[in-house]
Amino acid sequence: MSKDRTWAVTGQNGREPLIFTWDSVTGEKKSRTILNSGARGINALSISACGKYFSAVDQSDSHCVYVYDAVSGNQLFC
Repeated sequence: MSKDRTWAVTGQNGREPLIFTWDSVTGEKKSRTILNSGARGINALSISACGKYFSAVDQSDSHCVYVYDAVSGNQLFC
């Protein structure tokens, strides 16, 4: 949940794990992101203090860290 409690981020496990961002007021899906097939799932999610970014750690053997733009859902770093 974001610091201002207006949006949230969730993740899934599976062959091609998904990350969703949600408007916590309306329940509307804001963005959908698919991780690489080797990721196996989401181990952890975090939202930056400013609310502009979120990060995810996958369950692959190397535990990759991904950083995304919260508005667009575009990956900024892996």
